[in-house]
Amino acid sequence: MSYRFGISMRVTQASNYEEARDTIARDWSDYMLSAYPDALWMFIPNIGKKAIDYFKQWDLNVLWLSGGDNLGVNAERDLTEMELLKYALTNNIPVIGICRGLQMIHTYYGGVLKRGNADFVNHHRAKRHQIKISNEIKEVNSYHDNIIKEITNSSELKVLARCVSDDSVEAYISDRLLAIMWHPEREIQANEWNTVLIKNFINSMSNRGIILAAGRGSRMGNETAIKPKCLTQLAGKPLLNWQLDSLKSAGIKNITVVRGYRADMLTGDFEVANNDRWGETNMVASLFCAPAFNGSTIISYSDIVYDSEHIERLAAAPYDITITADKKWKSLWSLRFDNPLDDAESFIYEGDKLLEIGKKTDTFGKIKAQYMGLLKLSKKGWQQMYDLYRSLSEEKRDKIDMTSMLSALLERGVTINIVFIEGKWCEVDSYEDVLKYEKEMNTNNNWEHDWR
Repeated sequence: MSYRFGISMRVTQASNYEEARDTIARDWSDYMLSAYPDALWMFIPNIGKKAIDYFKQWDLNVLWLSGGDNLGVNAERDLTEMELLKYALTNNIPVIGICRGLQMIHTYYGGVLKRGNADFVNHHRAKRHQIKISNEIKEVNSYHDNIIKEITNSSELKVLARCVSDDSVEAYISDRLLAIMWHPEREIQANEWNTVLIKNFINSMSNRGIILAAGRGSRMGNETAIKPKCLTQLAGKPLLNWQLDSLKSAGIKNITVVRGYRADMLTGDFEVANNDRWGETNMVASLFCAPAFNGSTIISYSDIVYDSEHIERLAAAPYDITITADKKWKSLWSLRFDNPLDDAESFIYEGDKLLEIGKKTDTFGKIKAQYMGLLKLSKKGWQQMYDLYRSLSEEKRDKIDMTSMLSALLERGVTINIVFIEGKWCEVDSYEDVLKYEKEMNTNNNWEHDWR
């Protein structure tokens, strides 16, 4: 996902002029250039509710509520930032609150601001002090008078950091926002830990994962007679658990599992969407049982396992439609099949762009790699695929699989990019696959497709 930051500003009165001006310290420009050199960023004027149209017009995808001045100093700024905050939270846009920004978020969720006593102000105004964050001690700057001791009544906000000396709240976090009391933009040099903290939060919210687990997997035989295919055990864990662990290790916390067959068995620390017509439809229909998303969507088949590094590289790809493909596919297919050509499909590319996929072939020359069932769609890429899907007849919508969809997109001239990997993944299409993989893991310490 390409960062497009919208940053709020304070209001000042220009000396010798009878006019209010929207302003922001130059520190912000230096900070953005240093910490986020690939990001696009712009400052948002204080124009009340109209700021939402401004935000949408420029297609901004991260909101920063900047610091400077207390709440109540300027009503127009308060209104602008509150409207932007409500819009961002409603539309799942990441919010970063800096000092005053944290205080606005705190009051939005029902909290009360209180000016600290003399000792507190002396410790927090234009002073550096220590905080405890994620069980680590860090030193931060401080430029505020207000103290936040209590957690608000909202179950959504969690305290992320507290001041070591007085236990006051220094940071909040939720699935939709990160708020800190210190000013990263005022550091002489951007702190790496702070930049990582913010980037990890944005990435966790800007990318979601979808696991397509609606089908039964009839080729698994009795193994799926009473449970979904994704609950098949491999190397001591269900396939679904391997997928969830890899996605979360790569920073993807927002995960939806699309259920169908034995949906009641698929519960856990994830969101769900249901394909009630799972027995009549295919994978693309299952995908669009999940709602559209403001950021990028990483899509995983439910019968594969993979190293989290593959997810990290896929998430970092800056394209609208990206798939992963294994250049070492042949050794995996040779383990699974007497003749790899019985199952492998064509895969032709030039550079990192896909040219052909999914056709039967009797020659290895047309199989330069194998698509492994992991892909990423940006917001635009999702819409491109959805538009093509909706243009099909109802019968074709029900039957189209993902490889056929990718092929149809190519025929329409849509660019599909590739992230190439080498091993460290497996596909489970039959129970024989499980037995072969477990034997290989037990006898070959250097197996190149071991994903663990």
